[in-house]
Amino acid sequence: MVKDNVDSNERNLLTCFEILRGLDKLIPERICKYILQGQDPLVLEDLNQLSQTYNGEKRVYGRLGFPGATNIIYYFTEKKQPIKARALFYQQWTDNYTPEQIIRFGKVLAATYIENMRQSRVYSEQKNIDVITPNLPLWFLYLFLDGLVSTLFSYNQSTEKITLERQNWSVQQLHQLLEIEQKGLGKQLLFAIFDRQQTPESYLKCFYYVFMINGLLPYIYEHLEWFKTLPEQGLSRAGQLQQLQYIANQDKLKQDVIDLLVKQSTSNIKAISELATTLLLSLPIDIIQAELQVLLDQGTPKQRCHAINLLVRLSVNRKILEEALTRQTNKTVIKTIEGALSRLSGNEDAKQQEIELIIPPFESIVEVNLPSKARDILQQNYQEILVQQQKKAEQEIQYNQEYGYKITSEQQRYAQLKTITVSDLDAIFDCLNGKGDIDQADIKNKLIYEIILNKRRLPSLPEFNLYHLLRAEKICHHQPNSFYLGLSFSHHEILLRTDLRQLVEVMNKIDYVPDAKRTIAAAFLMNYYYETTAEVDPNLVWPFFAENSVYLDEALGLLPNQELQNSDYFFEKERGIKILTFFPKLLAKYVTYLLELALGETQSLRLLAQKALSMLPDIHYRVEEALISTKQAQRILAASGW
Repeated sequence: MVKDNVDSNERNLLTCFEILRGLDKLIPERICKYILQGQDPLVLEDLNQLSQTYNGEKRVYGRLGFPGATNIIYYFTEKKQPIKARALFYQQWTDNYTPEQIIRFGKVLAATYIENMRQSRVYSEQKNIDVITPNLPLWFLYLFLDGLVSTLFSYNQSTEKITLERQNWSVQQLHQLLEIEQKGLGKQLLFAIFDRQQTPESYLKCFYYVFMINGLLPYIYEHLEWFKTLPEQGLSRAGQLQQLQYIANQDKLKQDVIDLLVKQSTSNIKAISELATTLLLSLPIDIIQAELQVLLDQGTPKQRCHAINLLVRLSVNRKILEEALTRQTNKTVIKTIEGALSRLSGNEDAKQQEIELIIPPFESIVEVNLPSKARDILQQNYQEILVQQQKKAEQEIQYNQEYGYKITSEQQRYAQLKTITVSDLDAIFDCLNGKGDIDQADIKNKLIYEIILNKRRLPSLPEFNLYHLLRAEKICHHQPNSFYLGLSFSHHEILLRTDLRQLVEVMNKIDYVPDAKRTIAAAFLMNYYYETTAEVDPNLVWPFFAENSVYLDEALGLLPNQELQNSDYFFEKERGIKILTFFPKLLAKYVTYLLELALGETQSLRLLAQKALSMLPDIHYRVEEALISTKQAQRILAASGW
């Protein structure tokens, strides 16, 4: 390594730990000598003693900016410098530093660890690392979490910038570091990738960066058998969910770990079994069917019953179950097969109904221009709002004078309104007619939106239609999404009179959003605080979902969640079933699944599923089957609630 590089590396390392000089004048240089040359290893003991000695704002790991913690927001400017310096280290690490130097850097961070420290509500007493797995040494966890989670999370950077900053990271490099420390330790790396043992659930999304490491998928294939045994080797509940979510985004991997998915679908942890089942059902039927038939012959009674229920969901040929029935001796398994054969009969009846389901056509909405009168209305609306806002601003000034306050929100809004010109109003009129776009600041866009819809004068014009409303919404929200679209249904009657397929067509014509169909489906199915299905006409909704049932599949868990991993939002099961109740005839592929829910323990799902199934003419036969179920709870529910 040339001298300039040595000096540069030393300068950056000094910056990483310079903030500790106030506690010990010599320790930054001692740390650098240890990392770069391997000298003075006693500095680790001294640093750990220093970490134990000071409390409050002098706490060592706090001064460094909590390396390795994922639940920190870095408020204090003096802590940003060491964080930035460490981020630079992680960008350059394999170019400028040897593996041994990198390991020693991790051991320095690990020396700040305080065992058994509990998280406090006081910021300066925050716990100093989330130990995501006990399978790996602490120094490695510090490197891994600080390099791929906490230093990135502290800046909230774009995905593109993060990818660029960590492009010199690779799974093979991480594996090598572990092997240098201890031969055979490398394979434990997958626990760092997937496990999340001490991480608060709300911060799991920060680990999205971990899956961006170069070479991860090839590395998993290189260690595929070990990867499939992670749950048996102690992978935590959160880790197992992370593993399944990663698999969900890899189409080929899903097929190559089908045996893992089958095992996980029988897990005693509901969230794991549901997600694994969803992944199974998203695979080609012939692949799943072969694997389930093996489980049906070789699994435990519980696993056999599970395999039977999945085969019914797939609507397999009844001969498979009839042949299996002749080979079984366990009474519970026999009863399960008998019930499954009966449910398959119900599926066949529903399929006959589905053939009779006719999806009505829809008429396209004709695009028309607003008349010149609409431009006069915009002027009238603006003058009214301006006068009203002037009064509010004057009242705010008077209020401040009387009570000694310095509130300025109404005054600022008035000042913003006064910036709107005649040219702006002309541009709004043209934009509503599809002749140009509004290029203004977001705050001004919202003011423009109020001008357009004030007292509903414009929407009352006979020419005003969905084109004009969506263009107004686009002005307001700049980047429209399903959340705002769902809210609009409660604010604008015109949407309540619109077939969702018409909405798709108009959205696509005006380039409203990149994926109109998913945006509309999400407005109805996403777990937002409001519910779009409350006021709509079912006959304007179900044809869209009949033509795009893939979104119902996702809501019901028959396909994996397509939202960003660890997103707080997802298609909700209850809302999916409610959409099914809008259909005049039930789609056959949902019958067996709804029967499970209709006899399940979750009341909200049970009632909705029963309502959806009530449109089947032979539903009383399904109830009779439930009454002779081997499960007492199902018998009670069927007899008393349906």
